Amino acid sequence: MTFHGVPLGSMKVPESSGRFQEVPQVTESLKWTVSMTIFASDLHDLLNLKSALVKRFNMEDMGEISFLLGLQITRDRPKRLITVGQQKYVNDMVDKFNLNGMRPSHVPMDPNLHLTTDGKVLNSASIKEYQSFIGTLMYLMLVAYSDADYARCTDTRRSTSGYVFMLNGAAISWKSQRQKSTALSTAEAEYIALAECAKEALWIQGLLSELSATEQTAVIIYEDNQIAIKLAANPTHHQRTKHIDVRYHFLRDLVGNERIHLQYIESKLMLADALTKPLPRPLLDDLRHRTGLRTKSDYTKFS
Repeated sequence: MTFHGVPLGSMKVPESSGRFQEVPQVTESLKWTVSMTIFASDLHDLLNLKSALVKRFNMEDMGEISFLLGLQITRDRPKRLITVGQQKYVNDMVDKFNLNGMRPSHVPMDPNLHLTTDGKVLNSASIKEYQSFIGTLMYLMLVAYSDADYARCTDTRRSTSGYVFMLNGAAISWKSQRQKSTALSTAEAEYIALAECAKEALWIQGLLSELSATEQTAVIIYEDNQIAIKLAANPTHHQRTKHIDVRYHFLRDLVGNERIHLQYIESKLMLADALTKPLPRPLLDDLRHRTGLRTKSDYTKFS
């Protein structure tokens, strides 16, 4: 087991870290953890927790975090800033396709370029390389948002699932549907919605692989319910989920196999919110614009 430590104001770690030994569920879940990241607002508390964990488990301290789920994390201590990006992914792509030394462009294509069928025909190797390059770019820009509204239907008390997939800043796939079973809690409704979103993620992964002739990496799915994320990440038997239909638990396999990565996002940033319940016009318009959907009036403003 390895872990990183980051003093950060996102979570207050209790001083009495020995309480972890009194909670069987936490102890059990740690058996399945390959690596873990600790966030704390106080360095003293963080070091105390590390010390307690090392005494209890066979662990290796990897120091301050620099990568998490493929995302590069850099810190500017004087400015008290943490930056999360995918610069390494982009640099690896540049190296892979021998693009070092190329001048950057502010537009995706030369405005004076006119493509015709009379041009040079690429051989199969060049076509495969081009498809792989485009697929790498496409995947860099693919993310999903999953949401649920608990017990929305007043007749059946079933919840509503919604998801939207974004590619290069625009929605390419979305769905809103009443769930086929009755969830017993908000977290369970979100968990079921995540499973449906994960199925669509697999299909889009397959499509991108077919178009680009390259293997796709994990899709990031944003979720605004932290309990649902924890349920999906915990492969052990859990009292909260033993009654949930088996078909939804394949979500855990996808998370465990790193086919998808679940990432928490604040509810106000959840793009799938409009697909689960009615919203006031200002919020609906904001979400519509952020998903790349436009009305005729939007274009006339700039004509």
